[in-house]
Amino acid sequence: RLKYCYVRQLSRTPKLSGTITVKIRIGRNGKVIDSSISSSTMGSKQVESCLLQIIDLMNFPESKDGIVMAKYAFIFEAE
Repeated sequence: RLKYCYVRQLSRTPKLSGTITVKIRIGRNGKVIDSSISSSTMGSKQVESCLLQIIDLMNFPESKDGIVMAKYAFIFEAE
């Protein structure tokens, strides 16, 4: 589903590429509390927004240590 965010925009902008880094705050129960774009070289608000919508619905393993902060970089390149 995350790749679809990119592929959908790639059909409109064939040379679209870049790295989008997302910050994610995950609760003890494994549910995403919030997510945000930390940095982006892509320059596509559509792809960024779509990624955040999907990430916000994800579930992660429960944590005994409390809230977990994560950062993940998505690298997209046109083939």
